[in-house]
Amino acid sequence: MDIATIAREDLADLSRFCNQNIEYDQFTLQLIEDKIFGDPHFDPENVLVGREEGQIVAFMPGLWKQKDDRRIGWIKWFAVERGRRREGIGSRLLEELETRFRNHGVQEIRVSDSAPNYLQPGIDPRNTEAVAFLLRKGYTKTGDFFHMEAELASQDLETRESEKVLEREGFSFRRLEPEDRQSFMTFLAGDPREDAYRVDKCYRQQPISCHIALHGGNVVAYAQYDVDRPGWFGGMRTAEEFRQAKGLGTILFKRCLADMRRLGYQKALIGWVAPLYFYAKVANARVCRTMWLLTKKLES
Repeated sequence: MDIATIAREDLADLSRFCNQNIEYDQFTLQLIEDKIFGDPHFDPENVLVGREEGQIVAFMPGLWKQKDDRRIGWIKWFAVERGRRREGIGSRLLEELETRFRNHGVQEIRVSDSAPNYLQPGIDPRNTEAVAFLLRKGYTKTGDFFHMEAELASQDLETRESEKVLEREGFSFRRLEPEDRQSFMTFLAGDPREDAYRVDKCYRQQPISCHIALHGGNVVAYAQYDVDRPGWFGGMRTAEEFRQAKGLGTILFKRCLADMRRLGYQKALIGWVAPLYFYAKVANARVCRTMWLLTKKLES
């Protein structure tokens, strides 16, 4: 098997390959392009394609980034051709990626939870072969994540009365506008490349797929949708000083769901959920999928 790094010309073949060899997810050319080339931390040297006689037999996109004083690597997802598993192909690709990470000083590898531009926040345990493969390679289960799903047709998504109450306390609510970009980035206050990715994804949607709450002219809460994937809600955050009993998150969440319903979505998938009780109470959402986080300490 020849191991090469990704090129844009591979995208159509990779879309077909992933759809044929990965269960429980569907891949379009646009999705793979966004999740690979659109990642703020994209480096083609860490996105590996295995070929035999010109045909893709394995794929393993990775990335690494600096987190405080540590370097962490991610395997975004991976696949081996169904008829070629247990032949050492996946092992060769994994060893190559781990070696490249090690050469960059990476100290820990995580599987899938590569926010902000992730395919899934973990590995679906129904992909049992993949889980078993990683466990054999020294990865351990260190967390659980889940998605929830809310039916939209029957939801009461009216927010005007709640907004009026909070307007008397100096709050206002509206859709994010182009002139809000800098103040929104200031509120997010994270890695500038990662924040820019999520903000710009909102601005590329029609309508802009983010609602904000303001107080004193400043953004104090937001909620967005169609950023991670079409039909997905998230992320959402409220400034800590306004989290107790104000209901800002409920209003913004419902505003987003109302948009999604008008756009024709029957359901909203709420990705990488926290907290469960909020979405269950406000939207009668139910858990629809679980994922495991697998990690490995990388010896130098």
